[in-house]
Amino acid sequence: MNNYIHHTVSVFCKRSKSLLGVCALLVAAPAAFAFTNTNNLNVSVVVPAAVQLSVTPMNFGTTPTTQSAQATAVITVNMVATQAYQITLDAGRHKATERQMSNGAGSFRSYLLYQDAAHTKLWGDSGFAATYAAGGSVATAGTGTNQTFTIYGTSPAATTPSSTYTDQVTVTVHY
Repeated sequence: MNNYIHHTVSVFCKRSKSLLGVCALLVAAPAAFAFTNTNNLNVSVVVPAAVQLSVTPMNFGTTPTTQSAQATAVITVNMVATQAYQITLDAGRHKATERQMSNGAGSFRSYLLYQDAAHTKLWGDSGFAATYAAGGSVATAGTGTNQTFTIYGTSPAATTPSSTYTDQVTVTVHY
């Protein structure tokens, strides 16, 4: 309260002893503020992507056409803890009856991608896009840390011309 109001209330309370309780409250009341100032509180949070994905290349190396070849690649997934997800591999760019690598001049070399080192479970996208329905997905749950999955590749012996053969397979994490 400003000094004038405080003095007036004090004088009134001294003259009116019957209102002593009310006067005590009025004298003890906090002062009214004549000025205010405001500012903004900036609030933020960083929410990381639910999934991070990386894939190493698969390189069968230099292999004569009369020999089969084997290679591996590694998928690394970092998914939020306990989130269920599945990893699929599509058919690649040059699939006929099997996945194929192309030399860009009309020649192809077949290859297969497996989920296991024993080459018993083909890796594909059955139940999803089904571009390679002969193989299924890998299903698991996130841990909040990097999880690695090996892709096991084989390329059977073939009578293809000497050349460099390539393909591109899309790896997808479904969650």
